[in-house]
Amino acid sequence: MKLLKLGITGLIGLATMLVIGNFQYSQNTKYLITNSAAFAQTSVERKTEADRLFQQGMQQSMNTQFQAALKSWQQALTIYREIKDRKGEGDTLKNLGITYFQVGDYTKGFEYQQQALAIEQELRKQEDEGTAPTAIPK
Repeated sequence: MKLLKLGITGLIGLATMLVIGNFQYSQNTKYLITNSAAFAQTSVERKTEADRLFQQGMQQSMNTQFQAALKSWQQALTIYREIKDRKGEGDTLKNLGITYFQVGDYTKGFEYQQQALAIEQELRKQEDEGTAPTAIPK
């Protein structure tokens, strides 16, 4: 009789653990899915902001507002690095390098061009190997 009572108590305990365990797992999964969607949305928004800053820098550079262009591109570069957009990062580094050459800071210009070249080589290698990352959807 005692064994049967322990068996029923054990079974109730096991069932309780399964219910609680499943509930927590479901709740946690929902949390992860929500956070993944929020992260994706944030990445898209951040890329949009970086692209806007990049274009702003282009306009400023075309209007010979080089210091303003450098500032816009530095902000874009920070975001591209944050979201791991290597193409955006490389393009921004190229423009920073060219602009630093234009304002006479050849050392910085050369440093940025070297960084841009390294990324360009990395992206070409990935393209050749067929491992290039896909772009973030807009």
